Amino acid sequence: QQLAEVVEKLQMVETEVEKVAAVPDKDFSTEQLQSIEKANGSVKVKVEQLGKLIDIKLKSASGFMQEELTALRLRLSKAEKKLDKMIQAAQEQRERILATELVAQSRELVEISETELRKASQAELPFLKGFEAAAAQTK
Repeated sequence: QQLAEVVEKLQMVETEVEKVAAVPDKDFSTEQLQSIEKANGSVKVKVEQLGKLIDIKLKSASGFMQEELTALRLRLSKAEKKLDKMIQAAQEQRERILATELVAQSRELVEISETELRKASQAELPFLKGFEAAAAQTK
């Protein structure tokens, strides 16, 4: 009965991991990415909890029960690796979005700076011409 409980939970976790893994690998909006990361986090917690449960049962198990729990732990490890790949992909996507936003902000600031520099150069131009004319007259 204890084994059936663990198998049932593992099947549920594997199903959730498959749902998360079924998300197409494309560019997402920030909101979509947040939703995906939330789902990934939720599944990750369930995987970790089930892993702890299996580990606890493994400590007191022997014989057939130990072999079955070890096999279930292996299945859980595979699901966890798949989930970790999805979490890593989502993190990379988030970093790409952040980098794109930073580049856009930087370009905007550069444009503003260049505009202000042109204004300052234009404002300074009469003073530069005046000094050059005064220097030419004194020679």
